[in-house]
Formats: sequence, structure tokens, C-alpha cells
Amino acid sequence: MNNRIVYLGAGLALAMLVILAMVLLLAASLVAAAPIERGAAPAGDPAGISVSRAISIPFGIDSPLALVQEGNAVLVSGHGMCPEGGERYQLRTTVEQDGTRAMGFTEGDCAGGAALTWEVLATTPPPQQLQPGPAEACGMVQVFFPREGAIVHRWCLDVTLQ
Repeated sequence: MNNRIVYLGAGLALAMLVILAMVLLLAASLVAAAPIERGAAPAGDPAGISVSRAISIPFGIDSPLALVQEGNAVLVSGHGMCPEGGERYQLRTTVEQDGTRAMGFTEGDCAGGAALTWEVLATTPPPQQLQPGPAEACGMVQVFFPREGAIVHRWCLDVTLQ
């Protein structure tokens, strides 16, 4: 009986180690899959080691945002920078204020490395309306690449509706 308990304990310990190793490998692969910007070594670096860092897609939302259609919609605008190799983007926006949510969508061409501006009409479901004042605007962009698939970036910003 004692031998069975010892074997059972050893088996459980081994299974836990295997699961831990799988989690660590998954975490390492997620970090490795992050977009990377590579640059030359800092000036005066005798080792000549190049620098790598993970970057996010630089997208932003303007403030204040204009309420239209008697508060049933808001014109959300912003800017972005397409990463090198990007071909197309899809952008979803939400504006939330006191439980009322407006949503919008746009898409377009994404020339790698080029700056772009965008504008989305985000609408509320009737009869809900947004009011002038503070709100939270969020964006989610998907940038599509010809071979690698897509990358997703999400961000939010406190804005003023007027």
C-alpha cells in the first residue's frame, strides 16, 4: 500500500512539472510573437549588440468628440501608424457614458510605415442617447499582413463629448 502512495505522489509531481514546463513554453512563445523593433547598437557600445524591444501600434483617439444626431451618435476620430508590412486595417470603436454605449466600425488600406487618420460614426441603440460631458472611448485595430496574418491592438482614452 505504501509503495502505491509513493508511486502516485511521484506521478503527480511529474505531471505538475510537465504542466509547468508547458505553461512556461507558452509564455515564452507569446513574448517571442510580439512585434519587435530592431535598431542599431547605441553609440559607443563596444560590444556592438543590437537593441530589440516589443512595440505596440501607435493609434490614438482625438478629444473632444462631436455628438451628432441629437446624441444618438458620436463622431470618433483619431490617428494611427501602420507597421511595416501592413496592408489593411479594420478598426472598431466604442464610446461609453453612464452605461450607454455607441459602437462604430471602419476599414482601409494600410501602407506600412505610413501615418493615417480615421473617422468613425459610432451609434447608440435607440432610444439611448449620449450627453455632453466625460466619456470613455476605446479602439481595437486589426492590421493584416500578407503572410503573417494579423495583429490586434486595443486602447482606451477618457474623452469629452460636446
